[in-house]
Amino acid sequence: LFVPVLPSPPPPRASNKPQSKAKEILEKLIYLDNWRNKRFVIWALAIPAALFGYFVPYVHLVQFAKNIPLDPNEELNGEKASRLVACIGITSGIGRLVFGKLSDVECIARNG
Repeated sequence: LFVPVLPSPPPPRASNKPQSKAKEILEKLIYLDNWRNKRFVIWALAIPAALFGYFVPYVHLVQFAKNIPLDPNEELNGEKASRLVACIGITSGIGRLVFGKLSDVECIARNG
């Protein structure tokens, strides 16, 4: 059973100077101490940067395949080009299932 648990709120800071209302609201919405951690900052910026390249094939593959004819018939050429995107999606799903199961194997899982 998975029970999500939120971390306890940070203890109030002992500070003599009053904080601005905007800063108080920002600290309630975003846990700013994470952004002082160098590893977190690198991770938080690297994931979106890596995802920029993830969607490029989905956007451009069909038009690229249409431009290099896969079939002399124009209609079949478009169908074959669109099937390439379906192949990417299917193999991605299969890979996620296989490697998900593989990550549960005791000799492979580090924290398992």
